[in-house]
Amino acid sequence: MLRLHIFLLMLIYAIEPYLWVKSVSVSGTGFQNSYNRYWGMLGYYLISFLKQYLTFLHVHNIWIVIISLFLMCYMFVFTIVCTSGELHIKVMNCSVFCLLTCISEMATIFFCAIYLHTSAEKLLRFGKMNLICTLIAKVFLYGLCKALFFSRKNKIMSILYEKYEFLVLIVLNFILEILTASVLRNKAMKIAVPMDVLFLSVQVMLLGNFIYILCILHRKDRKLAEANKELERLDHVVRVTEKLKEVQHDVKVHAIVLASLLEDENYCEAKRYLSNIAWDLKQVKKVSSVSDLALASVLSQFVEESEGKGIQFYRHILVQDFYISSRDLCLMVSNMLQNAKEATERLIQERRYISLDIFPVEGGYRITCMNPYGEKNVCYRTTKQDRKNHGLGLKIIKAAAERNGGAMEIIPNQIHWFEITCFIPVPKL
Repeated sequence: MLRLHIFLLMLIYAIEPYLWVKSVSVSGTGFQNSYNRYWGMLGYYLISFLKQYLTFLHVHNIWIVIISLFLMCYMFVFTIVCTSGELHIKVMNCSVFCLLTCISEMATIFFCAIYLHTSAEKLLRFGKMNLICTLIAKVFLYGLCKALFFSRKNKIMSILYEKYEFLVLIVLNFILEILTASVLRNKAMKIAVPMDVLFLSVQVMLLGNFIYILCILHRKDRKLAEANKELERLDHVVRVTEKLKEVQHDVKVHAIVLASLLEDENYCEAKRYLSNIAWDLKQVKKVSSVSDLALASVLSQFVEESEGKGIQFYRHILVQDFYISSRDLCLMVSNMLQNAKEATERLIQERRYISLDIFPVEGGYRITCMNPYGEKNVCYRTTKQDRKNHGLGLKIIKAAAERNGGAMEIIPNQIHWFEITCFIPVPKL
């Protein structure tokens, strides 16, 4: 009976190495030859069996943890070295599988303790309950692997492959599961391992998880704020384009009417007609005539905003070919202008002045924005109450300039004028 028990236990332990090999062979990855697959399974089997054997002998808990970490290192190194495919997919497959093994073991212990009324001490000792618990854990692991790795659509893993930030979170949770299992094993087997050390380690991992999740959320909030600004600019591009079409149509009509009046030498009526269409001519003036349509819409919108705030806005666009994407160009210009407007609208009416210059220099061109400010000491941090979604302007400008091989420079001077300039290199023809 004892031999049958040992044989069944050894047979059950062979399930996990097989699932590992199959799990790391999905989504374009796989072992370069069949021999590597068999050697990998054999090594995994021997290490995991040794860990369980030492557990049955009530060996010091620290050795169990060391062997568990060694098994994890073996899995990752073997997967990276002996399988083909992209590195981040291989690491993600192995990380998810490690986490699933811990989840299946802890869930099985919880199930047996609650529904079978079996203590953790009895489950971890060699015997009938350990055999049943191990079988349930491997079946549960197979179900998890089938849902995540072996399904045809494989939607969950496809999402994880695209989200690199989840990889760190999965590894942190896997280590957390190892420490949690160590605490449980220490209590069940009554091994003299400092519980405060294990407990403190678990708390550190929980804190690490929490901080990392906060970092992910903060990064998503920043991207969402940038996306909202981009949507506002695109919406204005559409509105300006429609306005241009209307103006173009009206100009054609006005030209036909004026040509008819002048042909009939009705100069007084032509003069009166020109005075009536002065508003349309003003609208044409508002639409900036630059080569980049998106930049034209940004400037046109800012002209309307500055007029509403009583700000004098002067611009000199002496460059036609910008050699960068409209998105980066608009990111730099719009953030420069918005920062200048927020600083200028707090000043008295006589000092509300903003200047934007885009002019060629040796090796490229410069985008320069100048405006007066009121404080004696310039502070580059946001003064808005909603600090979470603001104060990103300078970072966005700097990032857009550096993406195109350029640089940003801030030049405050002693006469309360603030100047920000970006140099953008252009390719030599």
